[in-house]
Amino acid sequence: GLGIAAVVVVGALVMAGRWALRDLKRYRDDSLGYLGEREVAEHLVPLLARGYWVFHDVPAKGAKTDFNLDHVAVGPSGVALIETKTLRKGNTLPGRKDYVVTYDGNKLAWPWGSVNRFGLDQAVNEADWLKKFVQQRTGIQIEVKPILALPGWWVDPQGKGIVAVISSKNVASEVEGFGPRVLSDDQIELIARQLDVICRDIVD
Repeated sequence: GLGIAAVVVVGALVMAGRWALRDLKRYRDDSLGYLGEREVAEHLVPLLARGYWVFHDVPAKGAKTDFNLDHVAVGPSGVALIETKTLRKGNTLPGRKDYVVTYDGNKLAWPWGSVNRFGLDQAVNEADWLKKFVQQRTGIQIEVKPILALPGWWVDPQGKGIVAVISSKNVASEVEGFGPRVLSDDQIELIARQLDVICRDIVD
């Protein structure tokens, strides 16, 4: 009887330890993601003085599930969707810098050897949702610029793709771009007001 009780106790402790580690990892990941989004939000602040409206955590309704848009900027240069991905550094391969990620316009190459589309497809899909939202609510047809911000990373651009991949420090300049003005003040306010309806967490 004592042996069985001991086995039960040990088993319970093992399971409790696994649950605790799982919850701790989730907490660390959530905290890291929050800090990354906060950093990007701070780098978007200068846009407010230049005629932009900036929204954070915009709720969106998908076909199968609801989701959030990390950041949306609306201003003279148009509409930009900013997806934030905060990733811990791994074991760097010899000859590579642990803070540099390479973007060839299609995929991301990380210093530990992994090559993937981490965050890229999500940014494209969310920009497409936002484009349709703007058109349905305002009648304005405009391409939404998808941006993937990587806090804590230096992005080495080796090609140009649909998504602009940048360090969080460059997010404001990427939103503004260098092209001509595409939205009037009235159009900017019209789009922003529609976003304001679904998102009250706004700085303007």
